[in-house]
Amino acid sequence: MTQEFPLPFGYKREGSKIAIDEEQAKIIRKKAEQFKLFNEILENPEKFDKDGLFKEDISEISNYEKAVILFEEYLKDSKES
Repeated sequence: MTQEFPLPFGYKREGSKIAIDEEQAKIIRKKAEQFKLFNEILENPEKFDKDGLFKEDISEISNYEKAVILFEEYLKDSKES
């Protein structure tokens, strides 16, 4: 008899095979995108104007504000996981 080992987050067992758990994969992708944008703002402040917008971006909400919102969601999601 073989011993089952715990799977990392994002994977599940399907019979004798290991597969990607799509629901968990969505959470991982969302967190990765949030973290990527947050890091972009922190690592490249020269890309932002004084209002926190990407210089080429004309959106109503600043990218800095987006990053803060995304980072807060990331922290909230991390606590729930």
